[in-house]
Amino acid sequence: MSEQVEQGEAQVDIFDLADEQDKRYWMGRYPAERMEKHLNGGGMRGSLVTCSDYTYLDADTVVHGVSALWGSPNVVKSKLWGNVRVSGVVRLWNVVACGFVNFHDEVQAMSSHFGTKLGSEINLYDRAKLDGCSILTPKGARVEIGCDARLIDVVIRSGSCYIAGDAFIKGVELEADTWLHTGIWERPPLIVRTDKWAISECVPGYIHCQCQCHPIEKWERSGAKAARYFGLTEQEFKDCEAATRELIAKLRERDKYIEEYV
Repeated sequence: MSEQVEQGEAQVDIFDLADEQDKRYWMGRYPAERMEKHLNGGGMRGSLVTCSDYTYLDADTVVHGVSALWGSPNVVKSKLWGNVRVSGVVRLWNVVACGFVNFHDEVQAMSSHFGTKLGSEINLYDRAKLDGCSILTPKGARVEIGCDARLIDVVIRSGSCYIAGDAFIKGVELEADTWLHTGIWERPPLIVRTDKWAISECVPGYIHCQCQCHPIEKWERSGAKAARYFGLTEQEFKDCEAATRELIAKLRERDKYIEEYV
């Protein structure tokens, strides 16, 4: 079985979102799935799908697997496969989702596709809005996007990311370990990694490491000392401090370039 959905001028095969292992898993798990027409909108849903009467599935929408749709979501021209969860007043248009993908609350997504490897997950919640995005998580990764975050033409493929607040992100590919809370981002945040953690920009002028988010100036003075609370060994602390200084140097150099040439 192969479903396709238009995405702009392109055709996206729903199984392009998964590797061969995922294909065998999902197709082998529900080989005798019986498709039924959903009364509210005329879309098709599998016999194992849980779907409330208030859910709207237009005639071009297909929902497979053990997906569940609660509340009063509106789903148009979309393909949902695997273990997709939709609740609240979510709005989906021209969306492909395969695997463990959750849409909750007032999320809006259009012309986007989402896919998870086995053991990974994508959570979209609150009033997050996505347009033209591609989020395909590798095994074991977790992507969370919520609050009032807005993403346009964003690609996430390398690993776990957390985006919240009123962050606005456009036209970039985000690396693994991205943490963004606010600000306008038309470039990916700078990230420096140690053997254990990633240290990155999270808000313009701020640096994030684990649960610690502080202005650059505070990290310069004493921020790296917070790493001791993470249970680091002496060598790990030195690595964290060195990575923090490296990131600050990169930020200073970039800001200097902006001031001189922009």
